[in-house]
Amino acid sequence: MGRLSIRKTLGELALVDCWRTLHPSTKDYTHYSVIHKRYSRIDYVFIKQEGLSRLRTASIEPATWSDHGSVRVELESPLFKPATWTWRLNESLLQDLGVRGEITQALENYFAENGTDEISPVSVWEAHKSVIRGTLIGIASRKRTESTRAMADAYKSITRLESQHKRSQLTSTYGELMEARRTLQTLLTQRHHRSLQRSRSFFYTHANKGGKFLARLLRGDTPRSQVRKLRLSKGSISPYPEEIAEDTAHRRETSSLIQTYLQDNVRKRMNPETADILDEPISTEDLAAALKGTKTGSSYKEQWFQELGVCTSHIGGSESGRSALCCPKRLYTPSPMQPAMMMFSSKYWARRGMSLDSAMCPDFLNNPARDKLNAVKIDENKCSKTEPAAEIEKTAVVLTLKNEVGGLLQTLKIFKEKYVNINHIESRKSKMGNSEVEVYVEFECTKKKHQELIHLLKLQSNTISLNPAERKWHDDEVELDGVPWFPRKIAELDKCSHRVLMYGSELDADHPGFKDNVYRQRRKYFVDVAMGYKYGQAIPKVEYTAEEIKTWGTVFRELAKLYPTHACKEYLKNFPLLSKYCGYREDNVPQLQDVAIFLKERSGFTVRPVAGYLSPRDFLAGLAYRVFHCTQYIRHGSDPLYTPEPDTCHELLGHVPLLADPKFAQFSQEIGLASLGATDEDVQKLATCYFFTIEFGLCKQDGQLRAYGAGLLSSIGELKHALSDKAAVKPFDPETTCMQECLITTFQDLYFVSESFEEAKEKMREFAKSINRPFSVYFNPYTESIEILQNTRSIENVVQDLRSDLNTVCDALAKMNKYLGI
Repeated sequence: MGRLSIRKTLGELALVDCWRTLHPSTKDYTHYSVIHKRYSRIDYVFIKQEGLSRLRTASIEPATWSDHGSVRVELESPLFKPATWTWRLNESLLQDLGVRGEITQALENYFAENGTDEISPVSVWEAHKSVIRGTLIGIASRKRTESTRAMADAYKSITRLESQHKRSQLTSTYGELMEARRTLQTLLTQRHHRSLQRSRSFFYTHANKGGKFLARLLRGDTPRSQVRKLRLSKGSISPYPEEIAEDTAHRRETSSLIQTYLQDNVRKRMNPETADILDEPISTEDLAAALKGTKTGSSYKEQWFQELGVCTSHIGGSESGRSALCCPKRLYTPSPMQPAMMMFSSKYWARRGMSLDSAMCPDFLNNPARDKLNAVKIDENKCSKTEPAAEIEKTAVVLTLKNEVGGLLQTLKIFKEKYVNINHIESRKSKMGNSEVEVYVEFECTKKKHQELIHLLKLQSNTISLNPAERKWHDDEVELDGVPWFPRKIAELDKCSHRVLMYGSELDADHPGFKDNVYRQRRKYFVDVAMGYKYGQAIPKVEYTAEEIKTWGTVFRELAKLYPTHACKEYLKNFPLLSKYCGYREDNVPQLQDVAIFLKERSGFTVRPVAGYLSPRDFLAGLAYRVFHCTQYIRHGSDPLYTPEPDTCHELLGHVPLLADPKFAQFSQEIGLASLGATDEDVQKLATCYFFTIEFGLCKQDGQLRAYGAGLLSSIGELKHALSDKAAVKPFDPETTCMQECLITTFQDLYFVSESFEEAKEKMREFAKSINRPFSVYFNPYTESIEILQNTRSIENVVQDLRSDLNTVCDALAKMNKYLGI
């Protein structure tokens, strides 16, 4: 390649020389040939022009084991500042006595052949470095080949011995098999250690410095040399571990006792006469006087003091009356009621996602007096006979009640009379009959109370079934006060997908299928399929009718004509693959299960059925887990080119091809992650950005506008309109886009263009920083869960995953460098 060709290539790639940029008028050389006695500069370091702003210094370092002086370049980095590269020999080779012997023999032969007067001593000395380097490279390559051959022989021996032992079942054959496995394990361990040495050396050399934040996170808690001192309970300071351990154990044993608390805290602030009163039992009159004197804003009912007097009568006369009354184990504090979804509501209520709370009796719900009563009520049975806290278990029942006024209230009174705490409650229409309602109740009680409660519930309800209660929170989950609920594990998307604002079976009067009873019954079938689906199950296969296949075929045929000239490159790349693996064709409607498998392999996304419209918060939460909610029903056949709502044509033809693209999938997930725990206002802004990008977004490719929004790619009329001269277009900016009005029944007034998915993703990341959220989230792809990042411990877990990925990248780079001879 000539000099002009090299300059042309550098210009096309926008590469510049780091050294010449910082030293435009200085001459320096990186190579000296002893034989030719000539200096030359043949080593260059090129970077992109846009990276010049991060270029700090560039210098030529003296050579140690090479005839070439290395060019040292310092660039600013968000993680760490690159340190000077130190050339290191493979320590495992130097520790091998055989290798050291070979190096010694090679040097002896070299000096014996070249140590003559014809060659200068300087030349001999400079050249012997290459001899050592070449000898080491040859030995390492030979050992690598021997190790690979030994592993291949071990695999063959294991395969042969396994088949032989399967036939003979002899002890000797089994011993040979185990010996072969141990040999293979040793070889794999040695190779693994060598890989770790190569990958760790980069991190330890460049980033593992004392002042680095990343190094502090990755460094474990190492024992320190100094002895920690502790002030003992008696007041003295002790540096002896035995005394510290003994005092700590004593504190743990006595800290939970009420006497210790009174002795260490209360009695110190009281005079002796007042302190003696603490030893006397608390009477009912004392409690009543204390409660009446408190300023709570509202007084307790008189009946409450009568019930409290009955409870305290069992306690006041005992020797440990004060302790029994003050012991937390004897106080029964119920958890707050969780809002339930009204699944049997009318269309008006379902659209607004109203809670079941509005159907409850005011005496049972939102009653301050009742809440205060339950907060300190002491069960009579517990006063007479203490039951361990471990016996209280969480369980659930499904009741079938008559759909009549007051039916639910009578059932809830049973729980109230038995002082049983209800944690969660839901209701829906019964599948057995229209005149009945199924109620799911989750509660906590003892085994004895559970039997009594079930007996009373059987008298009140038609049928009853027992179910194990699902835990709503896990021990390792962080409680977030004042933050809207969001799913922390992928299985919790079942709750989101069932909170449908408007079911697919509920059609408006202007819907083409509003008067078609057959079509409405068909839509109810798809609703039942979606509502019955749970995470982990295979999506049920749907047998589409001839009319539905005909409608799908019409939409498929007309849109396929426009895709080559209107769709983006990513869409055109994946559409043929969907035809090959998922059955995308004119005479067949693809199954969601096949689509889910295909997307999982391509981009990590998956789909799940949904009954109808979801709230923006619930829908975006699914994107955070790379889960897309898809409808399965087909639009009405009377007008196949129009639909007032998303159907499976929109989902499968508009969304799925682009969800198979990894960059687009990452962009979609970024929007979903930004919505978790955000306020309603911020969620609405994110939903608007989603609407004008993933639904109606445009991009530039090869100087022309192309569509990537699913709403455009599934609508023939709007797809033509968006790429015509009549459409108004602006560059995508989340700050501006989130204020634009979303139109449902007409074409959009304005469309937004992105240069690429990467640009849109970076803009959304910057926009997400403006969201008022006191924490960050991280999607763990291994557990398919969301981790809350709000302290150094949670960040350390993420950094551990990044460290593993960094080791893998370093190992790959090391192998490439070895292959290229660098």
